[in-house]
Amino acid sequence: MLSLLIIRELKSILLGPRFLVILAVTVSLVSAATWLGIQEFRHDEDAFRTAVQLNREWLTIQDNWYPITWSQVFRAPTPFQVFVAGSALDIGRGAQLNSDAMNMLSKPKLAEEPVFALFRPVDVTVIVIYVLSLLAIILSFDAICGEKERGTLRLTLSNAVPRTLLILAKFVSSWLALLFPLLLAFLVAALLVSTSGIPFESADWLRLAGLFTLSMIFVTLFLAFGLFVSTLVHRPADAFMILLVVWVGAVIIVPKLATLSAGEIVDVPTVAEISAESQAFHRAGQNEILIRHNALVDSLMAAFPSRQQWNENYEQNRAAAWDRQDKFREKKDEEYRVFLQRLNERVEARKSEMQRVALSLARLSPASSFQIAAARLAGTDIGLKERFEDAVGEFGTVYKTLAQRKVEPVTTGKGQMEPFDVAQLPQFVQPRRTLSDVAAGVILDVGLLALWALVGFAAAYVAFLRYDVR
Repeated sequence: MLSLLIIRELKSILLGPRFLVILAVTVSLVSAATWLGIQEFRHDEDAFRTAVQLNREWLTIQDNWYPITWSQVFRAPTPFQVFVAGSALDIGRGAQLNSDAMNMLSKPKLAEEPVFALFRPVDVTVIVIYVLSLLAIILSFDAICGEKERGTLRLTLSNAVPRTLLILAKFVSSWLALLFPLLLAFLVAALLVSTSGIPFESADWLRLAGLFTLSMIFVTLFLAFGLFVSTLVHRPADAFMILLVVWVGAVIIVPKLATLSAGEIVDVPTVAEISAESQAFHRAGQNEILIRHNALVDSLMAAFPSRQQWNENYEQNRAAAWDRQDKFREKKDEEYRVFLQRLNERVEARKSEMQRVALSLARLSPASSFQIAAARLAGTDIGLKERFEDAVGEFGTVYKTLAQRKVEPVTTGKGQMEPFDVAQLPQFVQPRRTLSDVAAGVILDVGLLALWALVGFAAAYVAFLRYDVR
């Protein structure tokens, strides 16, 4: 009986105008978003290759090993950002090897091209979150109350059809009606990528399959809650208004409030506050150096009160005094360097805490869980900046060690520097995440989405068992 009910419900959906609209909108928008992502990736790849080539040419014209620490490394665009842009536009695309940790990355693309900050690119995740979730609601909002209003629900149940099988048939048929458009859209997207020359590897195709599965779980939960609300009211218009309010809250309001609330809960120093604290420490150190300098001059003047004594002992005492002064200055410079390092660590710790709080609060919204999981799946999550900085830091250490080794004969006076050879320079390796790391990162959010879907269907099931069909 269940299969017959599913076929009946599925025919009713497939022959209706809503399915054709859902099919057309899903395929066209996902395909358009993929095409835009391909164009954006090509643009970023061209910019990356140009930057690498210019840096290579600059290194080629050097005639010694001293300037090489001014070399730059650049973050290569991720092929899967075609589907999930994530934070790729929000972090810098290059770094100078001799930069300090607080100013390591160059300006992000959003700073170089402000139009992207105003009109962010539309990727597949945006289509899934804002369009497909709404289409799932449109498909299911009148599944129960609509039949009651038309009088067909009471007629169906009068034929001894169990409510359990009926609600299950409606859920499965609606799910299959969403599966086909989304599957077709992803197949078209895969075809566009495969014919565009984007360097997709086997791991990227697995990620695409994972994104499709994640998208289906996400739209399923909206389908389930649409079915649930349809069992709570008796008029389709009421169901749609309730679901629309819930959709706005879950998809738009809660993620925004989570970020704002995290900023209020965790106090992260602003750039102005960090700069003021750094400058205050530096000024205090310079004042100490100046005070010590003046005291040193006064002590020398007191030791040699006459001009003749001063002139006779000038060179000897000046060298000793300024040697002590230089050591004190070096001590203060080291203190300032340690202070900056600790200040940066403190700021990064506060930022990490704020991100943790923001993500925890945002997960109250299934849209945020989907977005977090999709970005981690693609490797364009908020951890992309930290991974790139860590890779640059490790590479910079290797680079600086090589430079010091090459100039050591000159600095120690033991010989001459060997001729500069660009071929001896190490090559920067882009940071990569294994599929096991990706799976570990998305399991929490996938579990939350599956739980939301299960809760939605369970609520619809219980509510329908008590639903008044009169």
